[in-house]
Amino acid sequence: MKRFAVLFVLALTVLAQGCVTLNMFPPEHPLGEYTIGGDESADAKVLVVDVSGIILDTEQKGLLGLTGLENTAAKVRAALRKADEDRDIAAVIIRINSPGGTVTASDLIHYEIRSFRNRHPHIPVHAMMLDLAASGGYYVAVSTEKIWAHPTTVTGSIGVIVQGVNLSGLFDKIGIEDQTIKSGKHKDMMSPLRPQDDSDRKLMQGVVDSLYEQFLARVMAGRPEAKEERLREIADGRVYTAQTAKEEKLIDEIGYFDDVVEGLRQQTGRKSLRVVTYRNKEIHDDNIYAQARQSTISEATLGHWASMLLSGQVSGGSPFLYYWAPGLGR
Repeated sequence: MKRFAVLFVLALTVLAQGCVTLNMFPPEHPLGEYTIGGDESADAKVLVVDVSGIILDTEQKGLLGLTGLENTAAKVRAALRKADEDRDIAAVIIRINSPGGTVTASDLIHYEIRSFRNRHPHIPVHAMMLDLAASGGYYVAVSTEKIWAHPTTVTGSIGVIVQGVNLSGLFDKIGIEDQTIKSGKHKDMMSPLRPQDDSDRKLMQGVVDSLYEQFLARVMAGRPEAKEERLREIADGRVYTAQTAKEEKLIDEIGYFDDVVEGLRQQTGRKSLRVVTYRNKEIHDDNIYAQARQSTISEATLGHWASMLLSGQVSGGSPFLYYWAPGLGR
């Protein structure tokens, strides 16, 4: 039994080391434009920018380098900067399929979208939610002027979480001793090598509460129809169906991708629109349902979760998350 426990701890340690931060630079190859729908003969374009999978501001490798998580913030910035140079861009759709991610990455994308809107006030920017637009995914959505949800979308999860485990009891049983040397009492807060005390929890809760207030401020700025009193009641980390989200004024419309394009065509007064996206490579049988990189919650492999639980962070980034996953908190 003792041997098994040792192997278990070693396995977790290896898994925790499986996430490797690479860099924060844009893709190596220049982005190309690909038509994925609409009227292919139209000059006016709707640009689709995908925010999918775990939202990060660093590119990461998973367990043994077998899976990867992209730098979402860099990808969004690169697409919007390219759109700055294209006078034929008539509208933008931020297509979201994400459980959220780190606090900073979510805020960076929110900032990039708001900045684009400020630079181009005549270009409407709408959000289109797919399966999941929770926590950081919803944080991104409120940066747009109008939010659409698919009839089966799950959204919400307005909240902050910092995850951690205490392995000190297990280490005691198998003879592993913590030899951490620190400059202050709280330097190793959230360490898995010791239990938290009341002062640790109070300090960490203060940071979480501050980041939560920032989330609420972003929602209130982007959703002025939602009343603050009611928002505070429902912003407890719960998720919502598209129908409930609309009733609570967290979204504007429920529909399909074609409905969003038609709404933008009417808003811009264009006769027709060509739907395009930017990416590094062509996809066979390209269309509006294809993505350059399928990146969903399934990519949160055992290696990623082991790293988050053991080190309290996503691969060297902030341990504070605008993130939701069943059974893993909000």
